[in-house]
Amino acid sequence: MVLRSQIFSPRVFSVVTLAVFLKVVYCSTMTTVRITPTTDGPYEVDGEATIVAPDGTVIKETTKTYLCRCGASKSKPFCDGSHKRINWSEES
Repeated sequence: MVLRSQIFSPRVFSVVTLAVFLKVVYCSTMTTVRITPTTDGPYEVDGEATIVAPDGTVIKETTKTYLCRCGASKSKPFCDGSHKRINWSEES
């Protein structure tokens, strides 16, 4: 059995608008995916995940990645460390 969960943009998290879908595919082995907002930094995605563009194109298949939530990354949807350069914080 394969269950699929989709988050249709980080607007769900009320942080930034990114033009990506995060599609998490759970296998019958009960693979767990954990998405954790880091302190004043990106979302850490840990587990088997496929990052998919709105048109369905696979951007990356990974077991660990970091997604931008400050909105300043030049490599969206991925974090490039820009949050440090602009002194972004969760409170801003």
